[in-house]
Amino acid sequence: MGSDKPNTIDTDVAFESIPQGVLVITANRRLALELKARYNRYQASKGAHVWEGANIHSWSDWLQSQFQELQDLGLTDKSLLTPHQHNTLWEQIIRQSSQGSLLLNLSSAARLAQDAWVLTQTWLIEVRELISYASSESEQFLLWTDKFRQRCKKENWLDFSQIPFLVKDHLNSDSLKAPDRIILAGFDEITPQQHDLLNILHEKGCELSYLIPEQTKNRPRRFCSLDIKQEIHTAARWAIKRVQQNQEARIGIVVPKLAEFRRDVEQILDRYLDPISILPGSCHSEKTYNISLGVPLAQCPMVVDALLILRFAQGSISCNDMGRLLRSPFLAGYEEESERRARLDANIRSVLGEHEISLDTIIRKLYEIKGSAEDSCPILLNALEQFRKALDHLRKKQSPQEWIEEFQRLLDIFEWCRSRELNSIEFQQLEKFNSLFSSFQQLGQIDNSMWLQEATGHLHTIAADTPFHVQGGSDAPIQVVGILEATGLNFDHLWVIGLSDDVWPEPAMPNPLLPITLQRRLGLPHASPQRELEYATAITGRVLSAAEEVIVSHANTDGKSELRPSPLIGHLPEILLNELDVADLDQISHIGFNSANLEQLHDSKAAEIPTGTHIKGGSGLLNDQSACPFRAFATHRLGATGLEEPISGLDARIKGIITHRVLQLVWQQLVDQERLLSMDGHELKQLVTNIVSSELAAVKKYRPETFAPRFIEIEQDRLTDLILQWLELEKQRAPFKAVSLEQREKINLSGLKIDVRADRIDQLQDGTKLIIDYKTGKNPTYKGWFEQRIEEPQLPLYSTITGEEITGVCLAGVNSAKPGFKGVTEQADVVPGVKEFSKSRESADYSGWNDLTASWKQRLELLAEEILSGRADVMPKEPKVCNYCSLPTLCRIHEWEEEL
Repeated sequence: MGSDKPNTIDTDVAFESIPQGVLVITANRRLALELKARYNRYQASKGAHVWEGANIHSWSDWLQSQFQELQDLGLTDKSLLTPHQHNTLWEQIIRQSSQGSLLLNLSSAARLAQDAWVLTQTWLIEVRELISYASSESEQFLLWTDKFRQRCKKENWLDFSQIPFLVKDHLNSDSLKAPDRIILAGFDEITPQQHDLLNILHEKGCELSYLIPEQTKNRPRRFCSLDIKQEIHTAARWAIKRVQQNQEARIGIVVPKLAEFRRDVEQILDRYLDPISILPGSCHSEKTYNISLGVPLAQCPMVVDALLILRFAQGSISCNDMGRLLRSPFLAGYEEESERRARLDANIRSVLGEHEISLDTIIRKLYEIKGSAEDSCPILLNALEQFRKALDHLRKKQSPQEWIEEFQRLLDIFEWCRSRELNSIEFQQLEKFNSLFSSFQQLGQIDNSMWLQEATGHLHTIAADTPFHVQGGSDAPIQVVGILEATGLNFDHLWVIGLSDDVWPEPAMPNPLLPITLQRRLGLPHASPQRELEYATAITGRVLSAAEEVIVSHANTDGKSELRPSPLIGHLPEILLNELDVADLDQISHIGFNSANLEQLHDSKAAEIPTGTHIKGGSGLLNDQSACPFRAFATHRLGATGLEEPISGLDARIKGIITHRVLQLVWQQLVDQERLLSMDGHELKQLVTNIVSSELAAVKKYRPETFAPRFIEIEQDRLTDLILQWLELEKQRAPFKAVSLEQREKINLSGLKIDVRADRIDQLQDGTKLIIDYKTGKNPTYKGWFEQRIEEPQLPLYSTITGEEITGVCLAGVNSAKPGFKGVTEQADVVPGVKEFSKSRESADYSGWNDLTASWKQRLELLAEEILSGRADVMPKEPKVCNYCSLPTLCRIHEWEEEL
């Protein structure tokens, strides 16, 4: 190399040279695979039937092969650290340093230190350069680096970033022979370390050439979408249309932030091209598309379940994780007990409601249902009891090899992945997971004595850093790649997604452990905005000329803020959605179901309900019918409900239930306002305190983890103060008597029989009744009572069927922020803060109180008639209805909205 102008070579000449032993080294593995595939097509096009595989390797794979050769020749006795050994070593060094105990995230610090170390090696940064920059971060890094060097020297270890130095030394001493010729492909930049090694190769007689990127004359265009989801949908439909037009075409979809949007891309492409893949147990390894970025093994379902079992050995897991294990098809007894385990999951979430579930808690719960033929799970119970016995004999600190044996024993208790036959993808995942134990065992060289939590943490990290690729797919017509992987690739059609100015060029992110001024002076990756702009400009130029048809796109918004196109594509002519040649939805469905003739059925009506039928759900049934007919049908007729999501502490629902119960018991004791006013402060507080204490003790029986002593103490004070504050407001009312508490009524509404209940009914001095509903939220509202499709109809419904003279219906806002009454009353001064109905703004549309109650009855009867007629269409009254619905996967409204 030297100062000579580098030799260049085009692809055809390079392919002609490969049979003569030429070595091709690429910037990344993706390009190496692509060039191998293109070389094979090149040989086939020449009529060849048999040929030697091309000697094409990525830079990292070639360095690995050189190190292996040095070992095979006995020229080095050094051991190469695996990536996980390397990271663990940095963690250990930092933990043992004076700063280790001060760091909030040791793992992140280790990653930063490891990255900084690699930068110093690949950019040939000497220690003396770092010393000249006085900063506490770089000084600390130098201390860690010194420990790292000492440990590696003592143990005779070598990390991957040091292989080029070792290869260079052996090339200089002629103990390692340089290849005759090397062709370099896809290198947008050469690091100083690479430059030095290439210079030595050149001096030793190796002829170096650079593969000229193929550039296609085209007219790239820019598409502006509403958001990233629309971008992906449009790009998918565009790519599918190209496949329809030419089965041999090479179509690329480039996604700069592929790791972030991989799941969205995969779901959308599966929905269009492989809809059957959403069914349980489906296995379609050969797809029309291939995503270059593998899924982290730690995210593969069977591996997630295995890691959860091992984490459960620490004593407890979250309620959500427990639910996942209960529904896992990879554990013993799933086929026999799947329905019962699903019911157990729902029961744990709703009844226990604990954020964390211990092993003892789930075993105790299983014993409670052991005698029930419909609910018992004997296979699961047996496995959990064996699991607990195994944990009782588990040594707390062991070597990685010993932990491997323990982990396999614990997984075998649940017959993990042995209870049913695995499909091909699951089998590949199982083999990949078993191979992790080899990497985990090698950590013993760094740390040969680990606690259980450390061991499971290391195994999870290894799984998270290990990508899983389904075998095959590299020849699929649609290729989805990251923008850096796209360098050097060529397609017939190419779409680049997500080129907004906040993404491309990438923002500068210098390593905080190295002096920023030094990084900028040397031009290190991510050191400055100018450096990122120059690098992104080079990449963009290559990508824009990588196909005959190129579309680049960006979104208008990310859902939070407005976005603009990257300055590197802003000059391109814009193409509108109606100008794009994309597959329509009917065509896509035809492809996804293997060209089957599809019949579309618009089913928005359920079976009619005979008059006089009783349906559970009470006023909630009418409320759901008002909000969305399908939600009412699914919830109250099909019995579909979403799984509850337990949180730490008490959620709003449980707090509301306890508050309702306490108020009920308080008024059972007080009966009327006269009794309330007659009690002194101490006596009243003692009454409330005793009732709250009794209720918290009752709840503790089924939520022992949450209701620890200190938590009970805090909740006791909070709830007692809340109730006393509310009773002070009740003292300000006109005299009343609580004549009904939590009383249920059976009603017949236009032939629909339902149950209703009022939290409380007060009788006033004139004999009229006030219906009260407690609300513990911050801002209860009654505005929905005046809408055509009435919202929260419990009180309006109750007021129309009591047969007694009702003077008002009110929400009692029992909260610490702004307690008070809201609602409507026929007369003034019934409760503080509520006007006489005739003087309220809502009264303008009514002739009086009786007209209002008649209107309520009429609107409620219309809802009842809808239910009886079977109306069940997906028709939310307004978008916010869907925000609080637990059944979006059942109605799939969001998919319908995307198709629009």
